Amino acid sequence: MANTSTAFEALKGFGSFYAMSQLLTVQLITLTLISMNSQRIEYEYARSESRLRESEEQVRSIGDKLPDGFVYRYHIRNEKSFFSYISAGVEKMLGVTPAEVLANPQCLFAMMAPESLTQYMADEARCLRERIEYAGVLLFLLPDGRKLWLHARSAPTVSPNGDVAWVGVAVDITKLKEAEAELDKHRNHLEEMIQERTLALAETTLAAQAASVSKTTFLANMSHEIRTPLNAITGMAALIRRDGLTPFQTDKLEAASDHLLHILNDILDLSKIDANKLEMAQAPLALESVVSNVLTMVAISAQAKRLTLRSEVQALPAHLLGDATRLQQALLNYVSNAIKFTTAGQVTVRVRCESEGPGDALIRFEVTDTGIGIEPQVLKTLFSEFVQADNSTTRKYGGTGLGLAITGWLAHLMGDSTGASSTPGVGSTFWFTARLVKGPSSLEPASQEPVDDPVLTLQRQHPGTRVLVAEDEPVNAEIVSILLQDAGFAVDLAEDGLRAVEMASKSAYSLILMDMQMPRLNGLDATRQIRQLSGYARTPIVAMTANAFSEDKAQCLAAGMSSFLSKPVPPEALYQALVQELEAAKAPRDA
Repeated sequence: MANTSTAFEALKGFGSFYAMSQLLTVQLITLTLISMNSQRIEYEYARSESRLRESEEQVRSIGDKLPDGFVYRYHIRNEKSFFSYISAGVEKMLGVTPAEVLANPQCLFAMMAPESLTQYMADEARCLRERIEYAGVLLFLLPDGRKLWLHARSAPTVSPNGDVAWVGVAVDITKLKEAEAELDKHRNHLEEMIQERTLALAETTLAAQAASVSKTTFLANMSHEIRTPLNAITGMAALIRRDGLTPFQTDKLEAASDHLLHILNDILDLSKIDANKLEMAQAPLALESVVSNVLTMVAISAQAKRLTLRSEVQALPAHLLGDATRLQQALLNYVSNAIKFTTAGQVTVRVRCESEGPGDALIRFEVTDTGIGIEPQVLKTLFSEFVQADNSTTRKYGGTGLGLAITGWLAHLMGDSTGASSTPGVGSTFWFTARLVKGPSSLEPASQEPVDDPVLTLQRQHPGTRVLVAEDEPVNAEIVSILLQDAGFAVDLAEDGLRAVEMASKSAYSLILMDMQMPRLNGLDATRQIRQLSGYARTPIVAMTANAFSEDKAQCLAAGMSSFLSKPVPPEALYQALVQELEAAKAPRDA
């Protein structure tokens, strides 16, 4: 009204009643519009308040009806915190009423596990800084001792005056966490069981490995202990033959030593097969020679029983490759058994080709006898280890029960199988097949031509050669010394490796025979030291040892020895090895 009066006075000064009336009209319209706008604003505000109240009521209703959760509105103002709203579900879950929480928010936070509270405060501050939603799992420790896990989600809003409000919901996930814990428990238990089983399996494996090592060690020791006296027996047999025993007596002595050696070799072969260490050679074969050698080896036994030996070798593919020694061993096992269990009639060896391909051939070896035969129920067990036809065979016929098992394994290693058929009182047929590779035509079997007598060769070409023998077993040392002297050598004896090194450092020897196991210094270390002496870089050093495994041979060669002889060493084999070593030492070195 003050403004209207001022305007009137101004208009009056100008004498214009019309202008004053127009101004009054404009003012009146303006007031009318302001009034109408104010009423509209009040109306809209009222509507908004109504809608907000309805929305809050809906939120409260939903929050109060949550079966396992509650809704809350949490404020931070001037570094003080309070709840402006919390639904009724908080009482069901945490045991405090909404009124208690609204009055004192700390009653809620006091139940939170310390680690959860610390993490929550840190996460809340980070979410506020980054203006992002909070989501996390909170652990509450209730007064009655229960644990309650809540999954909370909330979002912050900041007012212009800096007040912060968090509106969110918390849901009970205790059952889920308990299920996870139970699952973890079972998983951990399962892992413990797996670890226990793995540990038990590892212990079992170690025990089995230890047993295998023990067995191998036992076999090696047994081999060494048996071969040492057997070497003396073999040497003595040769000396006895030289000094005038009858051929019959000498044959019996040699047969006994050969039989003992055959048993020992069977046991060692079985241990190699068991350890997957039996190697099969691939060299040109003359199968007719293999059969001929087998029949020659058993000829005396067959003649003693007046049995006829026959062989039938059909036309075979040319240029076959294989292990002649193992084929001969497998066939010899069959033929020896046939002679053992046949009292009259004949033993026949047959060899034929069953099938042939571009790169190999399947060869069948068969031994038929007219012996006592075998019952069907016993026949199927004979290729097992240590099994014989019945308990009485050991007493009546002797043997280890290993021959057929070894033949079966050898056939398996050569690519095929074994089998047998028999009629009690009529005879038996044992067979095995071997798949042999075809080699190029340029490869031919080694010549079977007879060689010169090695003793005469040594006497003629190497008379007076100085030889050092390192051997700790007195009988073996004496026998080897006599055998070497018979070949025209001058022999010195060393009772151990240390003595051998001392003697080699003072005298020049053209050849050294070295035992492997000796007191004070073993043969391996003695060889290494002798190789360091002046003039001994190429001197033949031959291992002559009762250690008969392939690993022993490898160790001897690695130590610097020239070749390897396994006791018992037949005199002929010793002389032949000496010829080869001395001739090789004389040959010029390659450029």
